Amino acid sequence: MSEVLRGKRALVTGGTGAFGRRFTRAFRDAGGRSLVLLSRDEMKHAAMRRELGPQAADVELRIGDITDPADLQLALRGVDLVIHAAAMKHLPECEANVRASTRVNVLGTQLVADAFLRSGAETLVFLSTDKAPYASSVYGAQKYIGEKIVTECARSAEQGRRAFSLRYSNVMDSTGSVFHVFRERLVAGKPAMVNGAQTERGFVSQSEVLDVLGAALAAARGGEVVVLVPRVVRIHELANALCKLIGKGEVQLAEGTAFLGEKESATLVMAEEARVARELEGVPGGAAVLLDLLSRSSHRPPNEIAAKGLTLDACERLSGGELERYLTPLL
Repeated sequence: MSEVLRGKRALVTGGTGAFGRRFTRAFRDAGGRSLVLLSRDEMKHAAMRRELGPQAADVELRIGDITDPADLQLALRGVDLVIHAAAMKHLPECEANVRASTRVNVLGTQLVADAFLRSGAETLVFLSTDKAPYASSVYGAQKYIGEKIVTECARSAEQGRRAFSLRYSNVMDSTGSVFHVFRERLVAGKPAMVNGAQTERGFVSQSEVLDVLGAALAAARGGEVVVLVPRVVRIHELANALCKLIGKGEVQLAEGTAFLGEKESATLVMAEEARVARELEGVPGGAAVLLDLLSRSSHRPPNEIAAKGLTLDACERLSGGELERYLTPLL
């Protein structure tokens, strides 16, 4: 990360969330010049200020709204890199509040892209989700449109400027993840509630997201979607492993999915995207795929998986003792 961040001024929208907090540490360690964290939540700003301490003059905490063009214009002044992480992310709330979540997740993304094009920033990165391909939920559909907005932004950008998306799965060590929900309930002696014995999710770590972001910043020319390949865990097995490790609580299973629109599994790369897929270099183990959606050159798919699209069925799975070893450091 140091090669691509050293000396830069960066903006993270939604910057007081889990990604912003972790990126702040990585950015400062890499020798970044200054950082702007933009979000609406004053309590998270206060907590972030306490966490950073009085010596963090290189970090500017700015309260603002991505749906307000004036807030964006001020936040982007003098910025080299924009990472758009702000979003309504809770799936049931997006389903129940379509108008509000569309305003944030679609209109907000369009306004960020417009502000980027008007600014002098070099790079825009949009954080997306594996719920976007073949979307069945409001949130997934909004993020898929967001990817298209950013690809169009890349097409409109002047030479030497670029915009691309980073698509990844659930972050295991992120506040609000199912791991944290289960852990809090089990530690309190309450049951971990699991919907659907077959439900599985792809999981990545925050450090893996930052590794792929660094590789993407070094390789992307604009218009791409970079896909981080996750490890797959069955949610029922995750709850049971946590229950065993914590030694408290119990797991309760209900059949069916949690709510309308939720999938039992996920697609990372659609079959329709395979012809522009190639392995992203610079990531350990070939753990990321780059989709060149502007099709400036035709790439042979890196392997049979990408030739047919990439689903969780083709990813590494964690279960049993291997899953417990993976979870232990996170507890």
